[in-house]
Amino acid sequence: MHGPAFQEGHRVQPLIEAEETYAAIETAIDRAEDEVLMAYWTLTPDLDLVTDRAENWEALLSRAVGRGVRFRVLLADFDPVFTPTLHRSAWRTYRRLMDLSGPSNRAEATLQVMCSQNPVRPGLPEIVAGNVAAQFRIGRLIERLAASAEEGGGGGDAARRAFATAPGLWRHIVRRGDRFVRRQPRPANLLPGTHHEKLCIVDRRTAFVGGLDIGERRYDTLRHDRETPWHDLACRLEGPAVALLTHHFVDRWNVELEAFRDFMDDLPDFEEKADVRPAELRPMTDGAEAAGGTGAEGEVAVATSRSGGESPAALDVDRRITSISAAIEEIVGAARRFLYIETQYLRARSVTDRLIRAARENPELEIILLLPLAPDRLDPDAGWSTPTRHGHWLQYRNIRRLRRALGERVGVFTLVSRQPAGDDDAPEDTVLGARGIYVHAKTIVADDRIAMVGSANLNGRSLALDTEAAILWRQPAAVREFRQRLWHHHLGFAMPDDFDPARHSALALWNRAAAVNMRAGITARPGFAIALENGRARRKARPSPFVRSRYV
Repeated sequence: MHGPAFQEGHRVQPLIEAEETYAAIETAIDRAEDEVLMAYWTLTPDLDLVTDRAENWEALLSRAVGRGVRFRVLLADFDPVFTPTLHRSAWRTYRRLMDLSGPSNRAEATLQVMCSQNPVRPGLPEIVAGNVAAQFRIGRLIERLAASAEEGGGGGDAARRAFATAPGLWRHIVRRGDRFVRRQPRPANLLPGTHHEKLCIVDRRTAFVGGLDIGERRYDTLRHDRETPWHDLACRLEGPAVALLTHHFVDRWNVELEAFRDFMDDLPDFEEKADVRPAELRPMTDGAEAAGGTGAEGEVAVATSRSGGESPAALDVDRRITSISAAIEEIVGAARRFLYIETQYLRARSVTDRLIRAARENPELEIILLLPLAPDRLDPDAGWSTPTRHGHWLQYRNIRRLRRALGERVGVFTLVSRQPAGDDDAPEDTVLGARGIYVHAKTIVADDRIAMVGSANLNGRSLALDTEAAILWRQPAAVREFRQRLWHHHLGFAMPDDFDPARHSALALWNRAAAVNMRAGITARPGFAIALENGRARRKARPSPFVRSRYV
């Protein structure tokens, strides 16, 4: 695919942690005049607002709808058989948003929302094996529903509610009173991919893009003093590229609208169906003329990843939107002194190959990687499954390859909080007697000249399967300020104010700071960064010949 097409005249504001990100999005929605477009992997309406703890996101959206702001919301849907908890969560949010302003909202369609499935489908071997496994999974789901009906009392209300918020199961299971029975077996619509991007566009003038979904689990402050510490990034964007992100959203909406209608039409007819069928959903018009420059000097290029499903009308605009893979190639190829990478996953062999090649082509290049202690914590249905263990093995292998090829020119780090580990904390989530900070951010910085911020991890899913969005940003002074602020946050006072990676070793700085943090007491650490031993990933890693790497 073609390389990034940079445009001038952008203002980019990096946002560190959910405390900053949520406050900025909340303020923008409160000031919205016409329209808000939202695409998220997960969205929790009852999350308290950062800007007003007495209110939640449901109140924020309701207030905007009340003054006539139009909302279009794309929620990621999930495989109902293999990831039922995530599937139910998506549809619970869907129903909450459907009822946001009462019955009148359905008629006026001021707020329109879809639970959207990624259109990519597995190959024939995966379909055959997946359907065999699906029949066993459906049997277990029926057992769980029956157990919930018996234990919950109240005539099985809990089981009925759980079933009502899982419409993807209705083609496989039927409710007869308080009993749940398998329907005549039908092939399962296996969903290996999802819509992973996190995007909010306000009045087609301001966009928020990054790694943060809207949810309680993801909320944290710069102090990382929450019970489940979390590190993430996003950015606020103004300028011509907002029109490209708007086009991307509009094209997704119109393409996925047809699939959503087909999904609704295919649902069996019984009482729960009325609760999920929306008012007539309307296609969107693009009408997103490129906004004029903001007067700022920032150059921005938009990068997305979509596994098919683009409309023919999207082709002309798509020439100005590059792929996530091409964006990674651009930024890695630009580095001469240092590459700084934050990612939840480093599993793609192609990315590791490119990093090794870049280091060989540039003898002074150093690579700093920031990864989580335990990469998988988000799918409540997966546990330590075969795909999860295979993903850990891919990451272990890639880190080992980097260390063997680059030696002391690569450093791998993680973040640890100043909170002592509790009795209920899983061992893989703690280190040095403290709770780890889950690294969910996705950013790359090259030589203080160019940065990438978005939703894409460095794994097969983000590069070839899931829907992702990111921006590339060229503005040396501002990129440097972003990198300095981020490193100050991670390293604490071990980071000199006058440190210049053009003259000094960035990796040596990180190694010194990590050593200080590792020696200090739990509550006395000046920063959060410590060295990450690859052996941690090896403990749970198990390669599997039956798992395709693009799925993890």
